[in-house]
Amino acid sequence: MFGQNPILFLSVNAVLFLLLVTFVFASWSTWAFEGDYGHRAFIDFYAFFAILLSFFLNSITARWVKVSTALACVLCLGLNFLQMYQYTHWIMPCSGMDKDKYWAIFLRYDMSYQGALERPDTTGFNVLSNYHYVNDFEHNTWGRNENITTEYAHSGTHSAFVDEQNQVSPQLSFKPAALPQNKPLFVLIKLWAYKPDDDNDAALLVCIKPEKGACYLWHLTYLKGFVFHSDVWTEAYTLVQLPAVKSPTDELDIAVTATKGSMYIDDMDVVFETPQ
Repeated sequence: MFGQNPILFLSVNAVLFLLLVTFVFASWSTWAFEGDYGHRAFIDFYAFFAILLSFFLNSITARWVKVSTALACVLCLGLNFLQMYQYTHWIMPCSGMDKDKYWAIFLRYDMSYQGALERPDTTGFNVLSNYHYVNDFEHNTWGRNENITTEYAHSGTHSAFVDEQNQVSPQLSFKPAALPQNKPLFVLIKLWAYKPDDDNDAALLVCIKPEKGACYLWHLTYLKGFVFHSDVWTEAYTLVQLPAVKSPTDELDIAVTATKGSMYIDDMDVVFETPQ
């Protein structure tokens, strides 16, 4: 049968060869060949598979097969371009991808997903132990007690929430001029978030502002990029580099905000760090 149909013979062998090559690459301990878009180990075989693909396309005679194949190629090319955009804009992480993460950002190009799947790496950073703040909202000291609830909780019995009527959570506020200014300064924020439904725009806000005037640092990390599923507590995090403080009276505010929908937060951890 294969002798009478050389295209079928080449196609079957190409599939078997692809499976063999994939098995060999996957057998290496660092099978992903470090972080990158695509898998560069297959590049050496592109020409081989391109020739076989050309034989296959030339052998197609049925019109509906040609149209279906052309449509599939266009869709695959479109998906590839979109994923390249996701990768270059830090929506798609360069490592650590799994099924849940992939479907969470599938066809997403909104910048609210930027960096959401890439856990910040602070290896080698020095933690400023005098500037480490934790709030489990059991005994809230960050104000806005009207945003404290017992409806849901990640730990203990209390959490904080934001919704359309209560748009700002309890917030950490202090004068950042007290922080060391001789090295680059970063703030790492981690919290647990819970959403009853998908329709919300809750975001973690880091803001530095003067006594009068607008924030000159305004950094939003949208929580929907972390909380993929409703009714499940999920960890969210962000790492923000802080600019030089313009005035000793400037104020740093860290809170969760929302103008649509609702989001519950708990076990919020804020730590300031400097690189070694």
